Amino acid sequence: TAEFMPDPSLGVGKTQDNKVIVFGRYSTEYFVNAATENFAFQRVATRAIKIGIVGTHAKCEAGDAWFILGGRKEESISIHRLGVGSAEKIATREIDKILGEYSETELQASVVESYDEDGSTFIIVHLSNHVLKFNLTLALGGGTQHAWSILNTGVTYSPWRGKHGVFDPRLGKWVFGDKLSGKVGILDSTVATQYDQIAEWVLFTPFANFERQSIDEFGIETIPGFTTTDDATVFLSMTTDGVSYGMEKTIPYGAPNIYTKRFVVRRLGYVSSWIGFKLRGATRSRTAFALARVTHG
Repeated sequence: TAEFMPDPSLGVGKTQDNKVIVFGRYSTEYFVNAATENFAFQRVATRAIKIGIVGTHAKCEAGDAWFILGGRKEESISIHRLGVGSAEKIATREIDKILGEYSETELQASVVESYDEDGSTFIIVHLSNHVLKFNLTLALGGGTQHAWSILNTGVTYSPWRGKHGVFDPRLGKWVFGDKLSGKVGILDSTVATQYDQIAEWVLFTPFANFERQSIDEFGIETIPGFTTTDDATVFLSMTTDGVSYGMEKTIPYGAPNIYTKRFVVRRLGYVSSWIGFKLRGATRSRTAFALARVTHG
């Protein structure tokens, strides 16, 4: 247990500067190898934090920081970034609502891991019924609000099956185990399928207030022409309350070798107040959406 907090020690790790880090349920302490006679390690008092992890594997290291699923005593469990003697919450309100669906006992078996790909660092949080993904690189540049996503498998909102990723230097790729079978999968950004099976994706835009105006045009910046299939299709729908959505419109967003294709939908109708958009797809084509633009008046 920690010297200042009578909580059990749940996990250990090692920092970049070769210090031992001990995670308790409500505390995090650092130790340095002082090679003393009675006890080899000496506690670094200035780096201790009153925050800990919920389970043994609810932590991972990425860059110069540790990321944990846990919290302080008498505080709801959330996701935090640990720095030198400090802790910063990175979970958004939506992520906290998902975590709130679980009891602490259910969260104890959670796994937090990280990987780097194409210059970006990602944190993966495996819960029993959800897999949460945090884009650390995006968060550093644009804030945490738009850095979270939920990973699914198939078209039934089943949790993503990949787990315990390891970088294989011989392949130059990340290799993940499968939660449901004995398969081993390679993380490949050139395909949009999982084990050759179609996986659905869903995007939600923030709400915007276009009171008493008509939406003349809805467009998305994309990178067309690089798909190898003819099923590059998006379903677009709108909502005024965030609960129910209107009839979907089907729009193609690309075709093989057609590099000038624009993703534009016109004449979406009159809006009395707030409006939000939902885009989804279930195809073998890769999707590269960057920015949505709405023309109204």
